[in-house]
Amino acid sequence: MTEAGTALIVSTAMLSFFHAAIPGHWLPLSILGATKKISSRKIAFYAGLTAFLHSTVSTCLGLTAYWIGKETTAIIGEGMEKTGALFVLLFGIIYLFLFLKDKKHHHHVTDKNLSIKAIVISIGLSPCVLLMPNMLASLSEPFYVSAIIVSEFYLISILIMVSFAVLAHRSANLIKASFFEKYGDPITGIIFILTGILLFLHG
Repeated sequence: MTEAGTALIVSTAMLSFFHAAIPGHWLPLSILGATKKISSRKIAFYAGLTAFLHSTVSTCLGLTAYWIGKETTAIIGEGMEKTGALFVLLFGIIYLFLFLKDKKHHHHVTDKNLSIKAIVISIGLSPCVLLMPNMLASLSEPFYVSAIIVSEFYLISILIMVSFAVLAHRSANLIKASFFEKYGDPITGIIFILTGILLFLHG
């Protein structure tokens, strides 16, 4: 293996870790899980699914860059990131609005499955544009370098997002249930809004 190949593998591992560790990728699942009384096992599954989709879309974006050019693909990828972020932000605003509207009736504003799906889709289908340069550079190296880069991005993303999501979920569950009964819905709405803003700025 060349020095360049080794450098690409190491840098991708670091990129994968710090990118997956961004709270916007896993914290909404944790808070929603605690609010809607979803088990840690299900949170782990949804976090893993989100990470898998996120890695797949990012990998496809990198391959697309090889065929149609880096600059064009970067524009497409950034557009997807912005769209996903705006979707999360809008969902959070609607979620919070419905809570305030129905507050006097003590209703839960939305179904937990709908909220989970919104998170999985919006984050999972938002690609990591930062992976693209490493993927393109690896194409000039032996094939196994590209394979290692893609594999480690998948594995590290899934491992970190699942671990952090479950840890945060279990930590949130230590808080009294009455707290989430009273403040769970507005917290969820605010988390969606902050996540949308974070993803938009990060993208």
